[in-house]
Amino acid sequence: MNPHKRGMPHEYLLCEDNVECILNVIRKEGLTENSIRFPDTFTLTLRVRVPPTAGFLMYYWHGPTIIIDECIGKSDGRPSPDWLETVQTERRFWQGRMLMLEMLLYFVGNIPHNSKASSRVTSWCGAMSLPVSDGYRLRASDVGLVC
Repeated sequence: MNPHKRGMPHEYLLCEDNVECILNVIRKEGLTENSIRFPDTFTLTLRVRVPPTAGFLMYYWHGPTIIIDECIGKSDGRPSPDWLETVQTERRFWQGRMLMLEMLLYFVGNIPHNSKASSRVTSWCGAMSLPVSDGYRLRASDVGLVC
């Protein structure tokens, strides 16, 4: 490693400090009964993925899916939440691991639809909050990631 170069080495860019966040909208079509069509249900979900380079066991690489919000109605109807217009396909972004653990715990504790996933999310967040020893951290090239 070059002592005059500042910052993290290229192969450690995807280390344990960041996780991939995946937002998705799930559409459940409303039923049609006696020529009456019931409205569709749209659910905004969040899933967190820990990169293999973080050093956690494979079991923890994919976090549980939680519900952030739900909307019943037409996607182009008014009033509809902003996320229904902006997240038409899956959206991915990177965020700090500890921030996302706090967010997951917040959503589980404050959104009733997540009650079934509560214990799984709580235990997953507990495991993800532990520090990883440098001896177990992998470089991106060790797991076949191209940077």
